[in-house]
Amino acid sequence: KLDEAQLVLKRDSNLYMNVSFSQMVTLLEINANVKIIAVDVNENVIIYGNEDFIERFETNEGIIRTRYFLKRRRLQTKIRGKELRKKLLEKYKGREWRRIREIYHKAAKKIISRALEIGATAIVMEDLMIHKKDPCSEELNGWIHRWSYRRF
Repeated sequence: KLDEAQLVLKRDSNLYMNVSFSQMVTLLEINANVKIIAVDVNENVIIYGNEDFIERFETNEGIIRTRYFLKRRRLQTKIRGKELRKKLLEKYKGREWRRIREIYHKAAKKIISRALEIGATAIVMEDLMIHKKDPCSEELNGWIHRWSYRRF
């Protein structure tokens, strides 16, 4: 169902149309026969399982992001040429993104293969609404929400 459409004029004098759609989704009824896997995403580890098993997947995402942050900061202070600095920053940004994406892909494959193996009908991810109420936890909220539900 079409919800809303907006025309947006950007600074580059191009005109864009933003369109939003909505769709009714029927949720799975949960009863005693349904097998569910719960997923808990943290900065350096993803823990998933149910009452029969619990498994841990080390991501080391925080370590990777910190290393690339320090590398980018060093590049910004040491290199004076704008073009070279921009080129190197883009290079390391892309490299970091590819490494993180590969980790997400491996984790999702492992969780889904385990779900298929045990015959799970649903995968449930945590709801972190408690952090939205606390203004001091914006940084923590950003760290935890890097792995989006849609990407999974």
